[in-house]
Amino acid sequence: MPPVGQEHGDRLDMNERFDIPTAALIHYKEIDLEHQALVEILNSLTHAFGENDQLNGALFYEQAMQFLHAFEHHSANEEKEMADLAFPGLAIHRKHHANSIDKVQQIANEALQRPFVIKSSFFELFDRLIDELLRDDILFREFLDGRGL
Repeated sequence: MPPVGQEHGDRLDMNERFDIPTAALIHYKEIDLEHQALVEILNSLTHAFGENDQLNGALFYEQAMQFLHAFEHHSANEEKEMADLAFPGLAIHRKHHANSIDKVQQIANEALQRPFVIKSSFFELFDRLIDELLRDDILFREFLDGRGL
């Protein structure tokens, strides 16, 4: 099973799935469960691509919006936890969440205007989003560790 953020070839075997590396776990309240739920939505989307590595643009849009709504919910929860703990990186983290939300919305809207989406484009989005967000979350985990939480 390839971990999140790992480089992928042109094809992902339909039996493969993305997983969150143990090193990226936060171990705080519901955050890891929410992260896993987001990855499961992306796994579902990955497996929706057909044999030709294409997915109908409208179907991609629907699934991207499912991810977006779950991500917005997660972002609000995570930012609340950060605010409650006076995490000094909250402003930057909040900005990254907002930028990621905007990017997913933009890509979903573009997909809706196309007859199909190519799997390699999806991997680019997935890798960029997850890499940036996990990097930010690792800073939060280090903050939590420093406070013994």
